Amino acid sequence: MSQIRLSVSLLVVTMTMGVLPASAGEPAAASPDDAFQKLESKRNDEYAAQLEAWLRDYLVAQYPDRAAKAWNRDYSSIEAYEKSIERNREAWRTVIKPPTLVVTGEAQRQPHAPLSDLQAQWLTVPMGQLTAEGILAAPPQASPDNRVPLVIVQHGIGSFPERNFGIADWASRTASRWTCVTAVTRPTSTAACGSSPAGSKRHRAPRPVSDTPTRPMPRVVERMRFCSAGVGRNSRRALEMAR
Repeated sequence: MSQIRLSVSLLVVTMTMGVLPASAGEPAAASPDDAFQKLESKRNDEYAAQLEAWLRDYLVAQYPDRAAKAWNRDYSSIEAYEKSIERNREAWRTVIKPPTLVVTGEAQRQPHAPLSDLQAQWLTVPMGQLTAEGILAAPPQASPDNRVPLVIVQHGIGSFPERNFGIADWASRTASRWTCVTAVTRPTSTAACGSSPAGSKRHRAPRPVSDTPTRPMPRVVERMRFCSAGVGRNSRRALEMAR
């Protein structure tokens, strides 16, 4: 009887050992799909780094040479400035093919509570069935004798113009570093922002909603910058387009 039990026990042990993998103590070999995914990820990362380096060189390092060939701005007066950039505006219109928007009433201003510390104003301009809306604020030191930069920016879908001032911004950028003129036209929105003379990082993009500049602003504006940026969950990129 003991011999039978011993035989059965040995059989059970043998069967148990038989179902164990030969390399139970070693990691499983990577499948061909896993190896390819690593190869693809490495290749895409290298391409992204290469492309970003190229873009930084083209948009930033090469900008002075490109701007000298593409722009000939005249800041002596509003009329002179409009005339000096008309060729560039027309080239941009050809690219984006914007609809014809005509101002159909007077602009209205009222204090904007979320930015009361900057004495910001909320502007509304009727444009037929649409309404252009935006924020107007200027740094306290701005005056005809102390001009400040003007930066034109654009926030993305689902965002809002106050973010240009640092409100509800993931990076917690402070409003004191920014002064902006933001124009928002439903359903498309654009904005114009200016930084303090001390300088600050600039983000978002392209142009005023109307081709006619706001009359009081050019008298305190020293230069203009056009910027673009993509805002992700954990990153922001700012590309300076013009100076």
